[in-house]
Amino acid sequence: MATATATQTPEHKAASDASKKAFTAVIKNGVLTITCPVIERVSTKGKTVLIANAKKQLAFKSEKYGDQIINVSCNGYFYNPDFAG
Repeated sequence: MATATATQTPEHKAASDASKKAFTAVIKNGVLTITCPVIERVSTKGKTVLIANAKKQLAFKSEKYGDQIINVSCNGYFYNPDFAG
């Protein structure tokens, strides 16, 4: 079976890197606050338009489970109306 691979353009890589750098996730007073920049770009394969895409790990002190690492991610997109595939 053949597998399809997609290569990321320099513009996509720059947008992705900027999004990762600007993405924040903070827990303060029992509230998780996420800040994810809106960077509208067509996905590498062209099927979706990415609006926000980033992930991060952060330390979390749980009263029940002790010190933990949690994964926080944001993936906002819509299907590309111009995609013909």
